[in-house]
Amino acid sequence: MVGKKGRDAEPEGPPTVADRGAREGRPKPGDVIGQRYLLEAELGHGAFGRVFRARDRVADTVVALKVFARRQPPEEVKRLRREVQLARLVTHPGVVRTYDMVEAEGRLCLSMEYVEGETLHARIKRTGQMGIAEARAVLTEVSAGVAAAHAAGIIHRDLKPHNVLVAGGGARVVKVIDFGLAKTTFSSGMTATGLIMGTPEYMAPEQVRGRRSDSRTDVYALGAIAYYVLAGRPPFTGDTPIAVGFSQVNDTPQPLREVRPEVPIELEKVVLRALSKDPLSRYRDAAEWKEALAAS
Repeated sequence: MVGKKGRDAEPEGPPTVADRGAREGRPKPGDVIGQRYLLEAELGHGAFGRVFRARDRVADTVVALKVFARRQPPEEVKRLRREVQLARLVTHPGVVRTYDMVEAEGRLCLSMEYVEGETLHARIKRTGQMGIAEARAVLTEVSAGVAAAHAAGIIHRDLKPHNVLVAGGGARVVKVIDFGLAKTTFSSGMTATGLIMGTPEYMAPEQVRGRRSDSRTDVYALGAIAYYVLAGRPPFTGDTPIAVGFSQVNDTPQPLREVRPEVPIELEKVVLRALSKDPLSRYRDAAEWKEALAAS
């Protein structure tokens, strides 16, 4: 596990989520969930809920704990449990390990490997475009993790720079996180009926249209991530998710070399092929994309 250990000593009798969270509306550092997880620091939040660095007091280790925002209906709990089982199938070092899902104080909580670092999104926002060599290295590591998932019959469906962690230190470590929308390539999945799930800037056209996703859907997202890393912005932007989705379906991205002339032409070709509107024109899966990236 990458990252520093949390507190060595536990405070006596910390308030539980039921005691404190009920009063204040949400869990906070210092709360204990399920009499097991001591919340130490908030790492991020979104529509789903909040992620904390937490100490597992049973295993005496530090984990990342995703605490969902509200009580989930039974069908959603069933879907999430299934996806936890799927995520456990992926044991590649380039993928954050998923440990367990628990229900406590009326909330669902997902425990995962804790990695100390920053998201690829935060890294680009902080430093701007990556150098070509570093971008290739990071993209190769991301592709390796996704390829391991594809080999296990799992697609991610929400790949984006926010779901890639880059840990510093003596050696860079890149890990893909959050298989919360994952499904097997050999089943229809158990997703919320009628909902288009994903992030517009990195969604493939077939996702925007609500059509079937497969490994080529992840390849499109990998291409969009590559474009972001090299250009400093996604291939398509807009004022609303609908505007971005319209561009994903109908528009052609600006050639990378117009944005950044030093990008090698072969690398540009690889990225733009991954961003093809027609899934059959893309690379078959992350492994084939990774091979093309290496040869570009």
